[in-house]
Amino acid sequence: MHLNSGATRDAYVLNESQIKTIFSSGRRPSGDRKDGWQQFRELYPKSKGTLEVSLPAYSADGTDCLIEIGQQFDWLAGSGAACHYRLRDGQWTSTAQVGTWIRDRRGLSSLTCFCGLARASYGHEHHNNR
Repeated sequence: MHLNSGATRDAYVLNESQIKTIFSSGRRPSGDRKDGWQQFRELYPKSKGTLEVSLPAYSADGTDCLIEIGQQFDWLAGSGAACHYRLRDGQWTSTAQVGTWIRDRRGLSSLTCFCGLARASYGHEHHNNR
């Protein structure tokens, strides 16, 4: 799906199958082999990378939620964070962001472990906003 509005200029929403086709085996639809990031950049030349956002996990009373956000720019360039939001006066307000992983030329570094979440998160903010 291609989004082109003021807030999401030239953004594409890819499903899991499309991501796997690009990155998993390194095989293009034509069958020849190619690095996943090379193929991604050919398909989306204006993109700087990928952004993945989890579904929110809500508290029992519905006033708190956690979202995992991650961004990746290449095989060894990316980071992730867990983000907490609280419902105040009908608006969701960010209360904290905690870095969970960083991937750089040294490899993957796990920063924090969150138990009980259905899925790991991705993002790059490593601070609290209180």
